[in-house]
Amino acid sequence: MTQQGAALQNYNELVKCIEDLCQKQEELCKQIQQEEEEKQWLQNKLVGTQVRTIPGYFSADVNNVVLVLNGREKAKVFYATQWLLYAQNLVQSQKLQHVAVVLLGNEHCDNDWMAQFLKSNGGFVELLFIIYDSPWINDADVFQWPLGVATFITGPAVVPGYFSADVNNVVLVLNGREKAKVFYATQWLLYAQNLVQSQKLQHVAVVLLGNEHCDNDWMAQFLKSNGGFVELLFIIYDSPWINDADVFQWPLGVATYRNFPVVEASWSMVYDERPYLCNFLGTVYKNSSRQALMNILKQDGYDKRCWISAREQWQPQETNKSLKNYQDALLQSDLTLCPAGVNTECYRIYEACSFGSVPVVEDVMTAGKCGNTSAHHRAPLHLLKSMGAPFIFIKNWKELPGILEKEKTIKVQEKIQRRKMLLQWYQHFKTELKMKFTDILQSSFLMTNKG
Repeated sequence: MTQQGAALQNYNELVKCIEDLCQKQEELCKQIQQEEEEKQWLQNKLVGTQVRTIPGYFSADVNNVVLVLNGREKAKVFYATQWLLYAQNLVQSQKLQHVAVVLLGNEHCDNDWMAQFLKSNGGFVELLFIIYDSPWINDADVFQWPLGVATFITGPAVVPGYFSADVNNVVLVLNGREKAKVFYATQWLLYAQNLVQSQKLQHVAVVLLGNEHCDNDWMAQFLKSNGGFVELLFIIYDSPWINDADVFQWPLGVATYRNFPVVEASWSMVYDERPYLCNFLGTVYKNSSRQALMNILKQDGYDKRCWISAREQWQPQETNKSLKNYQDALLQSDLTLCPAGVNTECYRIYEACSFGSVPVVEDVMTAGKCGNTSAHHRAPLHLLKSMGAPFIFIKNWKELPGILEKEKTIKVQEKIQRRKMLLQWYQHFKTELKMKFTDILQSSFLMTNKG
């Protein structure tokens, strides 16, 4: 074959290759477009098929409808009945095929007005999901539905003096970390107390960012068990008050106030090799265990194998650069060193979990009223330990060289499995606590209603 012929063949092959790529790209674009259209179609079908606030409209192509109705009081029952009569007309004229109802029932379980609309009583409503207990519940056509609708309100405009008019139950998220915050939190509690006493509010729970020394005595008077009105308390940091009956421990979590993001686990987070054995980016206080940690790292030369960036003064806010450096350090290190600060629990523990970097936690009780290790064998960090946190717990930083030497011998595949386990545990931890939180609220508030 001549040089010219070979060049022409190469050119033709290149053209064919480009055409194949273009065709594949076109097919991929069509597939993506089709998936988006299917997703949009499904979304339209699921979102109540175009929700309207007044009876008198359903989209023309709707055959099946789930009505979410409020039957809590007479005015709401009247409005709900209008919806049901409208839907009944559509069923009778065969413009609508199937109807189900999710009903926020009366707290006294007095929902007799609804009975006539049930298909089992000669009506047209095939399925009823009812909030609160009811003798009608048979798990055939009438089911119980959890009281799980919540609205989260936050921001500087949220001040004591306002709740939505139809609110019966409230969870206050309060900051009790320092005196100024305690004063502001107390105003909220006194306001809520007045609403409870005037029967404008029924149930109150509190999530409290406690004092790092666990000195939260100011809160005790508001607990229902002490004659107050707060039925449930979820408290951050260890506390001798925690009894898993009306006082529960809640995790500190990540430092959202410093713009730490919600991190989604990725393939590279799990499988990419990490160049650093460990990391520590933080403030080092004189005569603290953090100072001892720095000395150990320098003496043994581990500061060359770990990402270390120490500062002498705490900074309340991160710059974009410092936040990126911190996240990179977590992502590129197998271990994250978590020395105790004012409290054993710190944001760094949870932030390390977010990036699959195993926390090495200084497991020592700090000064204050956080508990007693002799009385509570899981203290400190009771919640994390009770949920099987796959961390490395140490009592003294002198143990660190042995841990890092062992780390050098661990194969990449073992580290990958460890990362998977940590990320899976952390996801389970968050999901489990979310479910526990809602279950506790529902069982406590609903049981009180029944009583």
